Amino acid sequence: MLQRNLIVTIDGQRRIEFDRSGGIPARERTRLEDLDRLLDEEGVHLNGRHIARPDGRQKAYFMIEYLLNVLLDEDMERAALVCTYVGRRLPNLVGIHARSQGDRLDVNLQFD
Repeated sequence: MLQRNLIVTIDGQRRIEFDRSGGIPARERTRLEDLDRLLDEEGVHLNGRHIARPDGRQKAYFMIEYLLNVLLDEDMERAALVCTYVGRRLPNLVGIHARSQGDRLDVNLQFD
């Protein structure tokens, strides 16, 4: 099966893309493992509630929100790491499409 890249758009503009065809360097893998461990230790906030022991999918959904925020802050180094995290956690996710709705974002996830 052909693996499709994960593309993230905000207000119709492509902001970042995760290429699933390549490997991940050892240093970045270590950073991803550290990030995963941090989420395990601290839990996540989803839909207005704290989840103390999130599963992989819950962590990925939390990180989607975080990814959009770092993209809005134009922190591309952090966005690249978080996009890689999400792309590895949700292998069938091919698009994150966000639209500004006043002071919030309306997010549509596209799965293959």
